[in-house]
Amino acid sequence: AESAFILPPSARCTTLPGSQRHRQRQTSTRTLHVLPRTQPPPRSHRSAPTSSSSAAPNPGPAPSSTVTTDKIYAQDAGKDLFFQGLTEAMAVELVVQPSRLLPAREDRYIAVERLKFYPSEESTAALVAAVKNTEAGEVPEEDRHLQDVIARRKAVEILGRFGGKFRRRDVLEVLIAAMRDEDNYTAEVAAWSFASVVGAALDDASTEQPLDAEERALIEVGKAECLPALLERTDVAQRVIIKAISEVRVDNAADLFRRVIAMCEANPTADGETALSAAATALARITGDMAPIERHVMPLLRTSRNLTARRAAVEDVADAAYLPALPALCGAANSLVIRAFAARKIAEKNREAFMEGGAESWMMIDRLVWDNPSSVDLMGATNATPKSRTLKRNIEKVFSNDALSAYLAVRTIAELHGDHPNSAASVLEAFTSKPYFDYFAAYFVFKTQGVLLNKDALDFLLEQFRTLPPRFFNHQISAGLAAAAVSKLVDGGRERVIEATRSVVAATRSWEVQYGCLIISALVDPEDKSGLRQEVVDKGDWMDVSAQITRSTFRIWMGFQFEAW
Repeated sequence: AESAFILPPSARCTTLPGSQRHRQRQTSTRTLHVLPRTQPPPRSHRSAPTSSSSAAPNPGPAPSSTVTTDKIYAQDAGKDLFFQGLTEAMAVELVVQPSRLLPAREDRYIAVERLKFYPSEESTAALVAAVKNTEAGEVPEEDRHLQDVIARRKAVEILGRFGGKFRRRDVLEVLIAAMRDEDNYTAEVAAWSFASVVGAALDDASTEQPLDAEERALIEVGKAECLPALLERTDVAQRVIIKAISEVRVDNAADLFRRVIAMCEANPTADGETALSAAATALARITGDMAPIERHVMPLLRTSRNLTARRAAVEDVADAAYLPALPALCGAANSLVIRAFAARKIAEKNREAFMEGGAESWMMIDRLVWDNPSSVDLMGATNATPKSRTLKRNIEKVFSNDALSAYLAVRTIAELHGDHPNSAASVLEAFTSKPYFDYFAAYFVFKTQGVLLNKDALDFLLEQFRTLPPRFFNHQISAGLAAAAVSKLVDGGRERVIEATRSVVAATRSWEVQYGCLIISALVDPEDKSGLRQEVVDKGDWMDVSAQITRSTFRIWMGFQFEAW
């Protein structure tokens, strides 16, 4: 859960050396002497199906039903998973401790990461000191350690997360110095943090914390000198710098973006696709002309086999609130998490036009949340050879950590191996035999049980649907829809799904889960004799309510989809 937030959101689409970044992002599994770890997720989330229909109580409320769901995750994810005994005061003490006095070199990084949950004057002062004290030259070279470097990077990032709410002048000073750092990752994350702080300051300039003359001078240095210089560096992810330039409103930003677009067109590379997408989107937002998005970003969303480029395109069309991208976005072979966030953001920003689309608009959201592998755009990808079509090979692809491969694998299993009596059980066995919860594969494993109508998995699916924690909202939807699909094959199955859905609706605040429950209600109780659908509508926000009211074709379309499963 923590690993998803090691890098700033804007930096998640960068194409940096994977193995090196992976090594530098690792936190030691050694337990600090004074910090008790909590246990990993319960075994029940990866246990095999059982005959019992009982389920553990819901673990608690989900994140808010708003477009800021990702922010809630970033603030809360992991706070109660690891190092619960590490208080703010203890973390501050470790952060400012000289390296030679630390119990272990990685303790500073752990403490810095923990301060993310304690925005305050004291935490900010400690983080500023950590950045200054770990600069090259401040620590004797023989004492300088990789753990000091990555702790410094993390401190720079957390200062950005705090948004300049505390000691803003000191923060701006260290961020400008960090943007000039020779360490490319430090410079990159400093640019992101600088944009976060300056963006918040510009928004709040006339309210709570007006900028003083020194702060304005520091901001100008960052805008006029540091960010343009970083755009020229080949060892820094251009995408992050482009987004920072756009956020802080650099005067000649349009010219800078046009130059990046021209360079990417002249020398197209896989790494350059994310920068091209960011520059085209930023230029469109500045000029009001959406042509760069249609020309450069939409082809990446529709046809790029580069997963990182597709993720970048999803993020960019959401930032631009580009409504014409919604059909391609809802059917893209990318994680439901990022697609759902993007689709909601686009719909929110274009609510009037979206509502005017009527049934067609809602069918796009149905397609998104239902996420039937048969309706996902695989961009022409096929399993061309006999070996690639075997059940064994496609089960392996379900665990591949590549969405396109996983969707293709589920479709292949359904089309070529759906009649095999052991296909669904083999997929489930591959999942439950692992000694850990495979976050990526779980989503597709649940979906496969629904596609193959594995009635023996109903208990398992209902358990996942009811007990997975809020940050697994996409898995909840997958398990719930799969359970709804197989429930018609089990005596009393529909009633059990209705009961489980009722408990999920009562607990969740995630609009995605609420919308998924709306679809489930149409599948298991199309006439709403149980009143489940009305409960979802009463609990839901405008998307759930409007979807129920405006769609005359809802039941017909969902009936077709149900039979397709």
